[in-house]
Amino acid sequence: MKALTSLIAGAVLAGASLFFASPYWALRQINQAYQRNDAAGMAEYIDFAQVKASLQPQIQQRLQDAAGLEHLPEPLQPWGGRLSAALSARAADAAVNEQTLMLLMQGKELKDTVDFDALLPAQDLAPPSRPASAAPAANQARVKAHYSGWNRFEIAVPADSGKLTRFEMARTGLHWKIVAVQLPD
Repeated sequence: MKALTSLIAGAVLAGASLFFASPYWALRQINQAYQRNDAAGMAEYIDFAQVKASLQPQIQQRLQDAAGLEHLPEPLQPWGGRLSAALSARAADAAVNEQTLMLLMQGKELKDTVDFDALLPAQDLAPPSRPASAAPAANQARVKAHYSGWNRFEIAVPADSGKLTRFEMARTGLHWKIVAVQLPD
């Protein structure tokens, strides 16, 4: 009877360890898929619709701030808002792909990972090419990852500017997916 109790306790402990280590395993799988240039393998760990929905308002706010839309005459402000919404939607479409997300995870800034000139209608919307080298080891060493809730996991990556890009992963069953990206201010 004592052996059975020990066996059950060991199985529960092993199961709990695997359960809590699963987001770290997902991060490892994402990195390996990127190293193999396996877009389909990496896509398994990204909820593109949710990531796009998290990025679009951030991009729209940056466009509005850069354009100074609040200084437009009041009758033109709604037009400026619609224009910035349309541009930010296109920018989010261009930004949300496996390559861009991996470059952000390596500490690159969004402006360095997306060819915003490609947002013009006459241009091709091809994703940016993957760099030949991986991120510096010092940058990888400063990455912070932790649970932010029972089914939420956050990865904070220092960008080249020193500010943090935050990735949020959510658990769906036993699997983890990136569901949001918070760009540095």
